[in-house]
Amino acid sequence: MKSFFRQTDSQFMIVSNQALRLYVWENKNLRFVSEFDGSAQSLEAFKQAQFNLKQLPAILVTNFLEESFRSETIAPVSGGDRKALLQRKMNYAFRKTSFRTATVIEREKEGRRDNRILLSGLTKPDLLIPWIKILLENKTPVQSVSSAAYLAEAFAKNSGFDKDDYTLIASLEHNNELRQTFMKKGKVLFSRLTNLTSRDLNNLGKEIYKESVQIRSYLERVKLLPYEESLKIRIYSNFDDEDLKLNQKSSHLNVFESVNAQDEMTQYSTQLSAKQQGPLIFFLYNLLQKKLIRNTYAPPKVRKFYLLKNIGLGLVYGSLATIVISLLISIPMYLEAWDLSSQQQTVVQQTQPLELEYEILTQRFPETPIPSQEMALVVEAYEQINSQVRSPVDAMAFISNNISSSPTLQLTDVSWILEPYTVDPALPENQNMRYLNRQNNPNNRYLSAILDNRTRLKVEIGGITYSSGSYREAQQQVQLFADALAENPGVQVTPLQMPTDVRVDTALSTTIDNNELRAPFLLELRIESLQ
Repeated sequence: MKSFFRQTDSQFMIVSNQALRLYVWENKNLRFVSEFDGSAQSLEAFKQAQFNLKQLPAILVTNFLEESFRSETIAPVSGGDRKALLQRKMNYAFRKTSFRTATVIEREKEGRRDNRILLSGLTKPDLLIPWIKILLENKTPVQSVSSAAYLAEAFAKNSGFDKDDYTLIASLEHNNELRQTFMKKGKVLFSRLTNLTSRDLNNLGKEIYKESVQIRSYLERVKLLPYEESLKIRIYSNFDDEDLKLNQKSSHLNVFESVNAQDEMTQYSTQLSAKQQGPLIFFLYNLLQKKLIRNTYAPPKVRKFYLLKNIGLGLVYGSLATIVISLLISIPMYLEAWDLSSQQQTVVQQTQPLELEYEILTQRFPETPIPSQEMALVVEAYEQINSQVRSPVDAMAFISNNISSSPTLQLTDVSWILEPYTVDPALPENQNMRYLNRQNNPNNRYLSAILDNRTRLKVEIGGITYSSGSYREAQQQVQLFADALAENPGVQVTPLQMPTDVRVDTALSTTIDNNELRAPFLLELRIESLQ
């Protein structure tokens, strides 16, 4: 039986801005497969590789410049309220990417004791989507999508570095990319990827030192690192400290420690060449011995084949366990069956007079006025009506979540109505009426739509846009709000009035007060579903 606590045979992908490197983890060893540069030809080669490896779970570790981290605070709530609040924060911070996460870091010790959270996301998902698309086309089970920053976090925890108050883990890869990840008590608060310009080994240590000092200054400025607080800086590269000369630059503020990742790799049995090794590979080897690689960024739709596979394994293991348990408990039950057999015969004899009496009573029951088929139809209709009940509260919450990113807009009026719509306009309307008689009743169309799940909310949003600039700026603000609403599945947005509406049948109403332009707008929303 497979272990659920240790990584089983898998395929690993380290995805950078330049290329994807593919590895296979099998028999507790990591094997390099190939590197793909993202061209059309390499994508086709990657597709062929997935055809051969698609049965193995895929683990993607990104190392992008375009990864953003934001530290914020939220009210000290829990349960469903906390989940909804975190989701709202993510929607505001990373609206254009689905590769995002929100983590509660700690609870503040003063004031109202707010929760400090970390919001992070891959801000340029187009770098990752072509690879993900091929994986899903091949039905490859995607186990996780993480990043070099969170890989360093897992490594720090596995190595006992989570006991340190403040830690900076820096990893230098072959292409001179320096990843610096700042942690507090082993939890990521910030990470940055920098391309070093120096190729001279004598100057490389100086440049790493300069970058470390700069990131410390930034962390102090944004109040992630207290002033005069000691910071442990661990540099992982393929060089010794004799080459980098960083340890000698240590002080009471910055404590440097250089680690040669290639030397550390000797404790593992590996077939990788020296060029294929590096800090990220060392972190992976360290984790793969004992840990599963945790998912950070992949949404459920990306992990669907992996989740389905786990459900299948769970059913198999559950069935085996059920069989074993059944065999164990069936032995005493089998022994008791002989004794129960005689008792059963006695009970049958005692129940026969009661069954006869029940038949006599049922014959005396009056007939129901409604046939059973019609009664079933009524029950079905009732349940359907209940399932179609819609509250304007959901629509208000939906509008509120989207207006939060448009501070220059003020809503003045919101109206809503539940309206029916025709699934197939080519069909006569009365052919869609399953439950009602075909008669010229104006209520039939509305009621039939409810029963057939053909209703949607029609919402009109009126408001005023404030702008210190021009009509164009006011128009852009309203258009951005409308676009944000329209990005949600099941939502159609139609502008009824815009700040610069120049239709002949529309009056332009604008107020200028203290050089501030105020223009009204009106939007119509048709909402089939709210997700």
